Amino acid sequence: MKVGFSSDIGQRQSFEDTHVILKSFGTHRLVHPFGDSADKSFFAIYDGHGGKEASEMAAKVLHQILLTELKKSKDVTFALEKAFVDTDRQIENAGIESGTTAVVAFFEGQNLIVANAGDSRAVLDRGKVGVKRLSHDHKADDPDEIKRIENLGGF
Repeated sequence: MKVGFSSDIGQRQSFEDTHVILKSFGTHRLVHPFGDSADKSFFAIYDGHGGKEASEMAAKVLHQILLTELKKSKDVTFALEKAFVDTDRQIENAGIESGTTAVVAFFEGQNLIVANAGDSRAVLDRGKVGVKRLSHDHKADDPDEIKRIENLGGF
């Protein structure tokens, strides 16, 4: 597997984004429940908002929480959701006032699961076939997002 990345500060005064690339996810710190194998990979991009603290915290803990959850259950979707929620809770408990979006790609063999929070987007470049969108942006002007927020008592 070949992996690459590029970063660009753009017009911002400081760089608040971070990323995680774990090509051999099962061998990273914890023992993976499916055994040590290079056919599991984890990639994430965290887009910091209002500072870099939240994106840096997410880059340190989200994949570790995911591994812990995968030891308890083979349900990757549930484990990813729990990792997102628990990471958000840790950011809040640490008193971090900045925010972050997240987009995660988890490969297991031929299976790809993508999760995102915020307006970070995952796309798949299929060469001559074209590009396929793999995630849905959570933007405040999206009618479905407005409804979701209002249903939770927000505005």
